[in-house]
Amino acid sequence: MDGQTTISPFIFDTIQNTYINHLLQLFAMMSHYAMQLFYVLAALEIAFFGLIWALKQQELMGQFLFKIIKLGFIFYIITNYASLLSILVNGLTQISLHGVGSGAAKIIFSPDLLWKYGFDSAISLLSLAVQYGSTNFGITAIYLILGFGILTLFALIACQIILLVTSFYILALISLLFLPFGAFGLTEDFLSTAIQNLLKAAVKIFAVILIVGIGISVWATFNPTSYSNTTTLDQPLGLFFATLIIAILTWKVPSIVAEVVGHFGGVLFPSSSGSSPSSAPSITVTSNLSSMASPLAAATQLQGTTSAASAISGGHASATNVSGSSVSVSGGSTAAPNLSGVNKELSELNKAVKMQNEGISRETLSKLKSTFKE
Repeated sequence: MDGQTTISPFIFDTIQNTYINHLLQLFAMMSHYAMQLFYVLAALEIAFFGLIWALKQQELMGQFLFKIIKLGFIFYIITNYASLLSILVNGLTQISLHGVGSGAAKIIFSPDLLWKYGFDSAISLLSLAVQYGSTNFGITAIYLILGFGILTLFALIACQIILLVTSFYILALISLLFLPFGAFGLTEDFLSTAIQNLLKAAVKIFAVILIVGIGISVWATFNPTSYSNTTTLDQPLGLFFATLIIAILTWKVPSIVAEVVGHFGGVLFPSSSGSSPSSAPSITVTSNLSSMASPLAAATQLQGTTSAASAISGGHASATNVSGSSVSVSGGSTAAPNLSGVNKELSELNKAVKMQNEGISRETLSKLKSTFKE
């Protein structure tokens, strides 16, 4: 029909290029908004910093210089964003091409080449299925399944390529708008998050280039140009399962590899006054031996004090110091408890109690003897 556009099966390049061209046109407008936002946030950051400097009345010249350097770095990224983005993409592409060749890069930026690679094989298998028709229903069904299966798998790989490339440009466009937030202290994490996600998207494209580049050499072993009646069944079967594995790798591996990109952060000028580790509270157990009613009561109380000191020292890794008649247990030390003084004093008290008991027994025996004599 006149005025009607014929849609070709090789439409992947048209879709990808249309998205990329429209996104590239938005970069100039987004860069303008990003610069305006940067000026506002940078002015707020310097104003708040000056206010804090005036209130604290401390020497903050080093931090001020570092803040100026950081603002200059963000300004440089925004103004040279397009060229830096091109360096990132071209750098990763060149690194991957050293291992797989230039064919993989052409497929990444022209997925129709990959689609055509599987389209010819699938169409030849479907043609064979039509030729066999109802004369051999089994082989017809096999060729139909293999033909549509190969066609679907190659389409999924091409869709994954378009998805990663298009998402990279969309993410780059949104990241440009969030870069100025790094100039303000309360929103500085936006900068690191934007750069981190942008690098993850670039790493995903790098992984796809490697997978597809190696996959081309695998597909070449099955000669997937066209099949005829003389073609054995093992070739289309091998092509189908090889394409299935490559499709799974194309969809799963990039997300796994992207986890290598870590989070940007850290303190460039750490504070010298670090917080001291917390220590356990000091516990003091005092027993006044002079106020005990008898040596026996003193021994009993001192035994209880020794048990309590041992329990506290075992549970809190504390040190036990004995001086005179007091037992002091203080936290924060990992030294073993020193109970030699307590044991010595307890031994002397036991001797005193024993001697007193012996004296009481002798006195009672003497009284009994005198009673019998009378």
